Amino acid sequence: MSGRMMRMLARRCRSEKRRRRHLAPSLTGPSFWMATLLLLFGQAEAFAQAGEGLPSGTSASSLPPPSGASAELSAAEKKVDLNRAGEEELQTLPGIGPSRARAIVELRRRLGRFRQARQLLRVQGIGRKTFDKLKSRVVVDAQ
Repeated sequence: MSGRMMRMLARRCRSEKRRRRHLAPSLTGPSFWMATLLLLFGQAEAFAQAGEGLPSGTSASSLPPPSGASAELSAAEKKVDLNRAGEEELQTLPGIGPSRARAIVELRRRLGRFRQARQLLRVQGIGRKTFDKLKSRVVVDAQ
């Protein structure tokens, strides 16, 4: 990180601290803003080694790797094919537990295969809000 960027960050931290004194210190202090920027630039380990504290409840080892560091998608980001996924894989989707996963598999059995992700709305317990949460994580591939 360049010296100019560090100065800009320090200035930002000071102004935020003055402006938001009424908020909890963990959300307004320079350490919070420094940790945020360093996380964006993938420098969390250097920040922790420099003696600065990360926001409460966060450790450098528990932070995700910097973006671009790993080409693999985490389990939370993988797309799930509705026509091939088993109950265990369906349970990785947000809002889908064992009973809903069984209901999805049963609906797939009755339909033969899913033609659109929208057909998930036919499953009892999956409404608009749940579907909106998982529509970006599901895919329907032709078999």
